[in-house]
Amino acid sequence: MLLKECTDKRSHHYSGRGSNRYKTNIKLIYVYCQIILFLQSLTLITETYSQVMTFSGFVNEGDFNEHYIYVSKGANVTFLLEWSKTADLDLRVYTPSGTYLVGWEGKLYSCNFSKSKVNNTIIAYTGFCSRPEKIVIINSPEEGLWKLVVYAYKGSSNYLLKAYLRKKIYEKRIKTLWSPSLWEVIYGNITASGSEVIIEGKGKICSVERYSNGEFNVKLKVMRVRGAEYILSLGLPEEEHIEIARIVPYDDTLKVTVGIYKEGEEKWSYSFYIDNPEVFHTYKALWNERGFKVYVDNNLSISYFGKRLLSDINDVRICIMANLGKVIVKEVNALSYSKGIIEERGIIRNDEEKEFTIDVGADVRTLKVHLNWENRGNDLDLYLVTPTGDRIGWGGVFSRGGEGFFKGMRIKYTSFLSKPEYIEVNKPIKGRWKVVISGKDIKVLEVYRLVIKRR
Repeated sequence: MLLKECTDKRSHHYSGRGSNRYKTNIKLIYVYCQIILFLQSLTLITETYSQVMTFSGFVNEGDFNEHYIYVSKGANVTFLLEWSKTADLDLRVYTPSGTYLVGWEGKLYSCNFSKSKVNNTIIAYTGFCSRPEKIVIINSPEEGLWKLVVYAYKGSSNYLLKAYLRKKIYEKRIKTLWSPSLWEVIYGNITASGSEVIIEGKGKICSVERYSNGEFNVKLKVMRVRGAEYILSLGLPEEEHIEIARIVPYDDTLKVTVGIYKEGEEKWSYSFYIDNPEVFHTYKALWNERGFKVYVDNNLSISYFGKRLLSDINDVRICIMANLGKVIVKEVNALSYSKGIIEERGIIRNDEEKEFTIDVGADVRTLKVHLNWENRGNDLDLYLVTPTGDRIGWGGVFSRGGEGFFKGMRIKYTSFLSKPEYIEVNKPIKGRWKVVISGKDIKVLEVYRLVIKRR
């Protein structure tokens, strides 16, 4: 019965496209299909993954749902689709460039568990006859938003789609150039009161270890644009109240009790995850200046960035001495140079705003901001906020586009209806400006490119 269903299904799929050849092949290989799938399933998802993302939904017969995931080049990823026995669903995987890579009628589609190697990328697929369907990609050939399509060939069903991302190990070491004017604080708190430790703030993963000598070891992790993670490890002394800023990429706020320290135990640790990790804003190292800095009580004379222990870019370790009070951790703001060209790429979702702070020096004669994005069906808007609080662009001065003077500055704006959007300010006011991107009417996650020129 299983053989008949599988054969009938695919003879309809390939009707008019060489179906006889596929029918014969499927009948010959299906006998071995279930045994091979069982053996392979024992080994495919037994490794430790740095990130697991889950999508769920319902799809009607003949319809499909699309999901998107950011995959870095060279990363390893496993997709697993599960659904009800009463339906027949198919999983299709597309690269950021639109190549139909794996799935029924894709480059790899066979009913048996098959592998393919092209340009050092290895792809394995359990086949459209399997349930669940599993696709493994080792050494991803492209970086960007991958599209996952769940198609209901027969029947309607709820489904669960999981993506297992394995962290890529970077061995490259970097030197970080530090400057006090380049930092931007994002706060969070770690409070140690009695035997209870509470972490409050924003972030993806946080683990805390407490040792018998009274020291805390705090590890904070954030996603990078290429799929790896920064790990910031701080050794903190035992205090009644310890505050520490957390390096975070998105606005999911958490307040949880991390754990209870029990007398006599040498150490304990606890981790938590937030929902929707796929929407995390990703960092990009524009220059070598991207990194971390630690100082105490806003006093740069007791700054610890000079005592940073150089390691690879995924592991930054800083030692903090005891009894120094409030500990502040800052992420470098690479956009804070007063002159030059800046380029920032990232991902934005519907009704989300991305804000960037830039410094405009007295020697800057022209400020140009250019915003572009990939999908014409999505709508992004751009505006600037001057050092005096005035808004230029969408929702502010010259909102509908045009050219003219405002407070001694000559302004040109393409309007919020254009793609790309562009704002030019001649003789800009000296000081700190804000560049804001607003996501409007975005159907899926959108990839944007922001270019800022100060001349």
